[in-house]
Amino acid sequence: MRSELPPPTALKAQAVRSEIEQLEKSLRTMNEVNRAFQSRQPIALEQLGFTVEHIQHLEMRAASGLSPFPANVISNLMDTISLLRQHLTDILSE
Repeated sequence: MRSELPPPTALKAQAVRSEIEQLEKSLRTMNEVNRAFQSRQPIALEQLGFTVEHIQHLEMRAASGLSPFPANVISNLMDTISLLRQHLTDILSE
């Protein structure tokens, strides 16, 4: 008995959905880290998956008065997510 493979469109759509989910998770994390640094509330960055080196880099940025994740990085990520959502819509309408 041969099992049916999903159609290529479904595979493409699932890959794009997965990418969107990963990027949205990254966006939430970036915003959470920025808020934590702005409010001067400690946050368990290691529990979020950051390495010691990355945490030190974020702390140096914050000590310099900069957001750990600059607004342009967050904006670019939001744009990428929007483009992927549009791409997903295009795939599903094929």
